[in-house]
Amino acid sequence: MQSTATNFLNVSPLIPARDVEEGIAFYRNALGFELTYRDADPAQFAILGRNGVKLHLFDNQDKHLAECTSLRIAVERIDTLYGRCQENGCVHPNGLLGSRPCGTREFSIIDPSGVCIAFVEQATMENSQEKKERSSETASGGLNSGLVPDPEVLQRFLEALSPDQMSKLILSGALDDIIPNEEIDAPDLDPAYPHPTEPQGFDFEEWKNRPDPKIR
Repeated sequence: MQSTATNFLNVSPLIPARDVEEGIAFYRNALGFELTYRDADPAQFAILGRNGVKLHLFDNQDKHLAECTSLRIAVERIDTLYGRCQENGCVHPNGLLGSRPCGTREFSIIDPSGVCIAFVEQATMENSQEKKERSSETASGGLNSGLVPDPEVLQRFLEALSPDQMSKLILSGALDDIIPNEEIDAPDLDPAYPHPTEPQGFDFEEWKNRPDPKIR
């Protein structure tokens, strides 16, 4: 019998824009989206799409709403997009492309209104295996040797790691053999997608008005 359960198909975020026309130009030029709908000229509402992603821009002059809005978009072949965003000057200074402990590679951008968008790529099996092999060759003390270290020694080792070193070990799977199903008492890692409103020494207005910006 055919199921009557509802299927959720997609989500289309509403993105506040101080200038919808400016937003249309940005998402088309910087990210390669196509305009599929506009309500007027100049537009107060617009829909843009690329592949299976649709973004709805609406006119809103509350800068705090825009600067407190963020979303995450899953992509494939993230390096190409990252290069394009670098060329367009929209990469968040606190959100450069990098690996995350949850098994993703991601980076963040800021649109002209201050909205923060993180682009996320799930690590492939090939990449994960390569990282695991590299970690096996370089991990201190033979973490993948099959020997279980003393818990106190292991804890001191983990506490001595920087957040970046801890992130690389977790992603590589180098710790799986010795603590496969236990939580790691690790130092706090940097946010996966820092937002302009977070206290990380970032001021959106100052960034927007920097000399020779490619977006404003």
